[in-house]
Amino acid sequence: MKLHWQILIALLAGALVGGLFQSNLHSSPWVGMTFAGSPGAVVVDQLDPSGPGGRAGISPGDEILEVAQHLGDPKSEVRTGVSTVEDIESFIESMGMGEVLWLTTDGAEMPLAVPIAMDPESQRARWIAPFAFVADLFLSLLKMLIVPLILSSIITGVAGVGTGRDLSRLGGKTFTYYISTSFLAALLGLGLVNLIRPGEGALLGLSMSDSFEQVTRQSIWDVL
Repeated sequence: MKLHWQILIALLAGALVGGLFQSNLHSSPWVGMTFAGSPGAVVVDQLDPSGPGGRAGISPGDEILEVAQHLGDPKSEVRTGVSTVEDIESFIESMGMGEVLWLTTDGAEMPLAVPIAMDPESQRARWIAPFAFVADLFLSLLKMLIVPLILSSIITGVAGVGTGRDLSRLGGKTFTYYISTSFLAALLGLGLVNLIRPGEGALLGLSMSDSFEQVTRQSIWDVL
């Protein structure tokens, strides 16, 4: 069988297996923390530092005041106050993986964005684990191959060019091609971003830092 047919069959088989996992294996929404009730309040009880809540900046003992959910459009936001543990747990259960949970805590000046992830202890995560290991191994092998492949290609290419004049001519063509394609790629990217404006209206809980402002003030000569 031709190689391209083998690749196509492998892609279809991977999509089929992934679809079966998605439809038949249950996984509860996971934020990497549990909650406990205190008189008139709900606080973060246990927290996984590597989970979504820990990465968002939440700490054990933080009081949860309000939870919110929206899908990119602030007009579709669903917001509710939190008075019991059941309130926040039922709110999280109603969300799907890939959505963002916004938590208003007593220790933060603005709501914190907590992405909903897949529970690592769920049935789906246990079934996916062997495939994830093979995928990570495959990507690591590809990364390991990049450096010797490029190095050997450069050596054989330069050695097979011929005289110094031929090498100079090839270098000029390569430089011109690289500059031209880079310019076209940047022009196309800027044009599409200004035309489509991806991410407009999405509230991700990110603030503009001083370092970002400093980068935006740099001129082209500073970058060079």
